[in-house]
Parts: sequence; C-alpha cells; structure tokens
Amino acid sequence: MHTNRIIIRHLLLTSIFLLNIVVFTLTACKPKTIEQPTETLMVKVRDKTISLNEFIRRAEYTIRPIYCRGDYPFHKKIVLNSLIAEKLLAYEAGEAEELLNDIEFKEYLRGRKEQAMRQWNFKIEALDKVKLKEEEIKKGSRYAGRTYRVSYINLPNQEAAYLFEQELQNNKSQIDEAFLQLVNMDSIPERSIEWSSPEPDIIHDALFSDSLHIGQIIRPLKIDNANFLVMRINGWTTKVAMSESQVNQRFQDVREKLTDKKAHRIYEQYVSGLMRGKKIVFDERTFRELVNIIGPEYYRSDQEKQTAFNKKFWNRDSEEMILDDLDNRLEQIADQPLFTVDGKTWTVSEYEVAILSHPLVFRKRNMPKNEFAEQFKLAIVDMVRDQYITADSYRKGLDQVNVVQREYEMWRDNLLGLYQKYRYLDNLGVRETNQITLIENYLNPYIISLRQKYSDQIEIDTEIFNATQLTGIDMFVVQRNVAFPIIVPGFPMLTTDDKLDYGRKMNR
Repeated sequence: MHTNRIIIRHLLLTSIFLLNIVVFTLTACKPKTIEQPTETLMVKVRDKTISLNEFIRRAEYTIRPIYCRGDYPFHKKIVLNSLIAEKLLAYEAGEAEELLNDIEFKEYLRGRKEQAMRQWNFKIEALDKVKLKEEEIKKGSRYAGRTYRVSYINLPNQEAAYLFEQELQNNKSQIDEAFLQLVNMDSIPERSIEWSSPEPDIIHDALFSDSLHIGQIIRPLKIDNANFLVMRINGWTTKVAMSESQVNQRFQDVREKLTDKKAHRIYEQYVSGLMRGKKIVFDERTFRELVNIIGPEYYRSDQEKQTAFNKKFWNRDSEEMILDDLDNRLEQIADQPLFTVDGKTWTVSEYEVAILSHPLVFRKRNMPKNEFAEQFKLAIVDMVRDQYITADSYRKGLDQVNVVQREYEMWRDNLLGLYQKYRYLDNLGVRETNQITLIENYLNPYIISLRQKYSDQIEIDTEIFNATQLTGIDMFVVQRNVAFPIIVPGFPMLTTDDKLDYGRKMNR
C-alpha cells in the first residue's frame, strides 16, 4: 500500500502545479441536445477510442522518444502501438481505488475537463460569432510582413505615464536621461515584434494598423491597471510575399490573427456580463499571511522546488512519508477567511482545494518580489472568474461535448496507464533506470500479452492510419494563460514493437 501511494504521488507530481477549484452546485437544467463536432475515429479498444486528431496530437505535440521520432512507416506503427498499449494498461488498472479515490487525482482530472469546457465555451460564445470583412484582411496584409525593432519602457502606474507625457511635451524627439532616472532605468531595452508575436492587442494595433516612421514615439499604452508601455520605433524589415502560395498563406495568417483578436473582444463582453455586480473582497490579514507563506516558494529555483517536492511526498532514505513545513503553516490558517465574493466567504482551505483543479495563472511570469502580492491577488481573481465561466459551461451542457469528454478520457487513461506500468514493474521488483532496456526486457513482452488478451476487442481503421503522415520535427506545444498549459500528456514509453499483428479492421 505504501509503495502504491508513492506511485500516486509520483504521477501527480508530473502533472499538478501546487494546489486548485471548489465544486459549484449547479441547479440549472442542461440542454436536451448538444452540438457534437465531427470526429474521425482511428482505433477502438473495447469502449475506448482514439480519434485521428488525438493520434496526431499525441504524436506531434510532445517529444517522441528516439526509437519512433522519425517519419518512417515503422515509427508510425510504434506510435500507434504505444497509444493502444496505454489504453490496455488503463483497463488493466481497473478501478484502482487508491488512485481513483485520491482527491488530487480527481480534482486534477476535473480541472482538465473544465478547462476543455471553457475552451469550447469560448468557441461558441466568441469564435463562432466573428465576422470579418475582406477589406480588413487586405489592410492587415499590407503590414503583416513587417518585423519592427522597438525600444520600450514599462511604466508601473498612471502617475508615471502622466510624467512621461509631460516629459514628451518638453522633448518630443527623444527620452532624455532625466526621465530614465525618474523611472529607475540605466538604458532602454530593445526587442523585435512581428505580426505573429503574442503581444496584447493594444500593442499589436499600435504597430500594425497605421503608417509609422523611424524615431516615432508611441505614447503610453495601458496594458493593464498596473502597467503602461512606451515604445520608440527604431526601424523595421519587410518580408514580401512573392509566390501565390506565400500570398495565400499571409492572407490566412492575417485572417486567423484578426479572428482571434475579435473573438477575444467578444469574449471579454461575455465574461463582463457574467461577472457584473460581483466583487471580490479580500481579508487583508489572512491574505498577507498567505503571501508570506506562498511568496518565498514562488521564487525558489526549479531544483529547490523539486527537492522540496521529493521531501514533501517521500523520504527516499527511510521511505517514510513526511510533512513539509509549508503544509504545517497552511494548516495553521486553514479555517481563516481569505476572501468574499457573491455572498460566499472562502477560507484558506477552500482556496487550497480550488487550485487543485485550477492552478493559479499569473499574468506576469517574471516579477520583482514587491509585486508578488498584487499579482497573486490577480491570479486568485482570475481563478474565481473562471469558476463562473465553468458554471455557465455546465449549464449549457458542455461537459457532454464529445471532444471535452475525449480530453478527460485522454488524461485519465494516461495516468491510469502510468499507474499500471509502475505497479507491474514494482511487482516484478524491477529497478532498471534505462528506459530502452526497461521496455525491451520487461514492457514489450507484457504489452504483447495484453494485445493478445484483448485482440478480438481492438479495431483499427487501417486506411486512415496508412494515409496519415507524421512529421519528424520535434515539438513541445503549450498554451498560454491557462491553468494547464501542456496540451497533451507525455508520449507513453511502453513499447518499441512495430508489428500490427493483432485486432481487426474497423467497420465504418
């Protein structure tokens, strides 16, 4: 039992950030019919399926191991066998009570599902409502080939922005040394910004929607309530679209960028409607105590965090579980009120449960220590906002959308498969650390036996599989500004076997 507990913690440490959302009570009726996007199925394993889209994402949105990283046909077969093996291991895990009843495991999976629900909500509330005019696309295409070189200054507040405006009136052509001293800067940093750069809309609009000249200073842009940005145009290069395919690709890139910008503006209005009249009031004493506990953890190095995690969840010398000092300090304030919203008071312990399914997302990743408290507060506010979006998504029945359910099942089967893999190896007493040796000596025979066991319950659409091409380019794809940025689980290192000598052809 103790070893299984270690396995659970090992799995969770690779998937959960620190702590995450409180369960909403939803009383509204769900829609009777839900629009289901079309999916192309490639594999059926009993009642589990692997879609074409899932196959491609699992193969190309993460780094594949060296033994199947290329675009050779036998590499593609190893990929397919590995994904099927993961499903088979999930079945073998069965109802692993210790894992399935673990609150962190359940909340993590719920968080994954609810993030997919919010993303689908964004599609129906915003993306599907965008209407572009061809003139907008043509206008955007005139600037889309540019890469600007800019100098910039981040101003911390409205007062600094006002002082800059005054300085600019006195010296319209440059930013002098006196102002740099005022904002505590020795020199002005520089960077390049292109059409595809993930900049806030206000920056993108300022650069790519009008004619600019070298040396022009763009007045303070309000990035958020606490940050203003000043830019000076140092120059630009233009990449001209020459061929017809390049022109078409640029039009497509501009269309996607403008669609995304408009969709986010529409979505902001939708969210504003959900949050109208709701205000979060923090208990400053408790909040300050929490900041003093969490703040130092945020600024620790990655190595320190990993060491702390190892210490927190198991002592490798004695194999006895120990409790970290962080938990002790949080426990002391667990019942204290942290904030109130919409008539409900949240305690610190409720906050801790909340971030199990919604890790905090900081608007600024790199910040000085004196900004942590404010950014921490904003991250909590954003988490609470997402709870209201999630509740609305449940009311719409978006938890029943097939791609949302697939997201949940993909992560669930991945973790169950890992659990069964480690349980099997642990039962054998295997301590091998070389992954290739581990697979070839222990996992390959096990996976082959499982394929034989379930062979008559496995169906593969060989036509779709043969027609699908995989790239040999390494990619690791993440999303920005979401609770769970990693898009797909790590590639399942379960088998190096490239034989498709099991199962039967899927009937369409």
